[in-house]
Amino acid sequence: MTNDEVLLKLEEDVRLRGFTSATIDRYLTTAKAFLRHYEGRQIVDLDEHDIRDFLKYLINDKKLVQATVNNYNGVIRFIYEVTLGRRLNLKLIPRSKVVRYLPDLLIVEDIQALFNACGNNLRDRAILMTIYGGRLRLSELCHLKTSDVYASTM
Repeated sequence: MTNDEVLLKLEEDVRLRGFTSATIDRYLTTAKAFLRHYEGRQIVDLDEHDIRDFLKYLINDKKLVQATVNNYNGVIRFIYEVTLGRRLNLKLIPRSKVVRYLPDLLIVEDIQALFNACGNNLRDRAILMTIYGGRLRLSELCHLKTSDVYASTM
């Protein structure tokens, strides 16, 4: 199977799984970056050691963060295991530990200042209070319906 055929089959595989267009684009971009790194070689001829070398290149030369390297790792594993139907020795290509940081919490005075910054604009104040009180993301707020709000608990 040529590299172009692998890319076409990869796109088919991710579409069959119902991935979003952004995810499909990320998978294809990642696969092309991997193929560019080993230009002139067929992906079917590459093994776990080549994958390790590519991941080390991403960490050491490109200085990518661990979460991004893990994304590359996941896409490459998908290509080999799903698209090519090859079993990989996953112990040779481990996922990196990602350090997670807790977000900074606002103190009561900061939250009150945020609400007060709305002045007399009740709409903006209601939006901020809904986001804060419901711990909503902006996209969740945008899709909020009247039926989602339990007026009896207010």
